[in-house]
Amino acid sequence: SVNNISNIIGYIMEKPIFFNKSIKENLMLFDSNFENIMSVCEHLKINNKILELPDGYNTLIKSGNIDDDLYYMLAFAKTFLKKSKIILIEDIFDKLTRFYQDLVFNILINLKKEHAIILITKNKKIISTIIISTIITILAAVVIGAIFLVLISQYNNVKLKNTDETLNDKNTITNI
Repeated sequence: SVNNISNIIGYIMEKPIFFNKSIKENLMLFDSNFENIMSVCEHLKINNKILELPDGYNTLIKSGNIDDDLYYMLAFAKTFLKKSKIILIEDIFDKLTRFYQDLVFNILINLKKEHAIILITKNKKIISTIIISTIITILAAVVIGAIFLVLISQYNNVKLKNTDETLNDKNTITNI
């Protein structure tokens, strides 16, 4: 159903959509537990930034009311609170300061182990690093697979050798 699909997919748009409500009210649409919200905001390094606002989590999200970093990181917070397994991210990296670019990038590298991440970007550094990271992951899987095959092969050789020795022992016994 459409509800199930929208729960599976997190979409971080170039222009995220928020209701003209507080930060807290917007995030509580995805998780009603305020402690979870604060935990996700801590993870995204925006909790202190929110608390420094005059109204903290009760600050209305509207144009010009919060900076770009907070605006886009709140979009990430919605996705994480929703526990999306597929994350689609439009090209927002150029809108973030270097600190949040690096933070998001590192989070995505860690998330790719358990999530499908679709990233739309022109940022060559991000593209090349993700490609290198993916190649390293693939190479690691190939090496682990090769080691597994060698171990299986050695196990089968030992098993066959032991079987041959058992057969030879039985032939010796019958020949006596």
